[in-house]
Amino acid sequence: MAINRRFTGLAVRDIGLLASALGRPQASAFGRDAYPDLWSKAAALVHSVIRNYPFMEANKRTSTVLALNLLRVNGTDVDDVDTEAMLSIAVAVANSDIDVDKIAVALRVAVERVEPFDPRWHLLA
Repeated sequence: MAINRRFTGLAVRDIGLLASALGRPQASAFGRDAYPDLWSKAAALVHSVIRNYPFMEANKRTSTVLALNLLRVNGTDVDDVDTEAMLSIAVAVANSDIDVDKIAVALRVAVERVEPFDPRWHLLA
């Protein structure tokens, strides 16, 4: 909530949706993590905050900061993040143009500035 207030000064719209969004990266089913790696956990967080819309404003910005904080506290260097790519990810999520798996890849590309893996690349050689 403090992160969102830095952007808007406004309150939470729905505390239940916020709790749900914040808990999603820790979800499991049948004893297995629903999001088994850090990138997919960050992606689930971004997706949930944007799609659940728990804040009155700045859900995209807040989701980006939350994801970067999650990555940072788990040892990922986020100092050279591609901010334009992060904005594109947030807009794509808001427009329902991208799913969690693709968000995870896009986050890794934006944060680590690596080329995305495409299993079809071996066919191009």
